Amino acid sequence: MMDIKSITKKDKVSLEGTGTINKTGSSFEKELLKTGLLGDAFSSFNNAADTLKEYYSSLEKRVAQLNRKLADKNVELEKSLIKTIQMERYQSNILKRLPSAVIVTDSFRAITAFNRRAEEITGFSCNEAIGKDVATIMSDKVFKSDSESQNLEGEFSYSNRNGEKFILMTSSSTLYD
Repeated sequence: MMDIKSITKKDKVSLEGTGTINKTGSSFEKELLKTGLLGDAFSSFNNAADTLKEYYSSLEKRVAQLNRKLADKNVELEKSLIKTIQMERYQSNILKRLPSAVIVTDSFRAITAFNRRAEEITGFSCNEAIGKDVATIMSDKVFKSDSESQNLEGEFSYSNRNGEKFILMTSSSTLYD
């Protein structure tokens, strides 16, 4: 970029020929050229542009650094997710293969886990049972509400959905995560 202060007469004539500086420019424009105010304005603009370039470069470096951190964290989270999924599968396989019926509920008494033996005893499939209130499948004698958070063991008579009668040996306890 040409500095206005350093324009020579030869440059001025050359620029006039390109239409960049007009011979018939206003006296204000001619005065600006004479006093160098326009040159100072360009100089200030260039300084500001350089400062912005430095800030932008610094910002780009920071964004690149944060992107690397984010990528590292994503890899870490992906590994953790894989471990969690593996652990859930492992626990699910254990639950499926237990010889005893296992029914797990949340704090609202909705069934969250229901193994194969529970399906055989109750006559409900796991898909039917998950999400239902436990009272729709088992007696309230077996599953106490949260306000009665106590362990309960005993024998109960139970009739499943197919009308089959069972004497169940039960153990119920409240677990907290």
